[in-house]
Amino acid sequence: MKKICKFILSFVLTLMLIGCGYKVIDKNQGSRYKITEITFSGEKKINHKIKNKLLFSSSKTSKNEFIIQLNSKKIRSIKEKNINNEVIKYNLKITSKIIYNILGSTNKGSFEVQRTGDYKVSNQRINTLNNEKKLSESLTEQIFKQISAQLNSIASDS
Repeated sequence: MKKICKFILSFVLTLMLIGCGYKVIDKNQGSRYKITEITFSGEKKINHKIKNKLLFSSSKTSKNEFIIQLNSKKIRSIKEKNINNEVIKYNLKITSKIIYNILGSTNKGSFEVQRTGDYKVSNQRINTLNNEKKLSESLTEQIFKQISAQLNSIASDS
């Protein structure tokens, strides 16, 4: 009886390990666009991060070549104050407007991507700045993903 239980247990564990579904993800899989030129204005750090990620994720062999103008804005506003009228929470809003032109085609257009988030004020200014920086990086990553998905959609439609 113990041999049967051990066999069944080892069989089930083997199936669980083999069937875990782990796959290596190809970063270029699904990328249907190639970016030949990017110009930007506005918030330099955000634009630079988005530009690098877009260039890295773009396909080298795609026939849909884009020229992109990127304009990003970062707006910080007060979300909450305490009884003593001290700020305890900020709201950060990042907006990126993308104007695109597909080479060899008359397709032109634009779209806007916007993300917001909140961060707390700390007792030390450096911690507050770090909170803002982490939120800004997170929102920038979300904006990049949405821009990439939108460009893929535009490329597949043309």
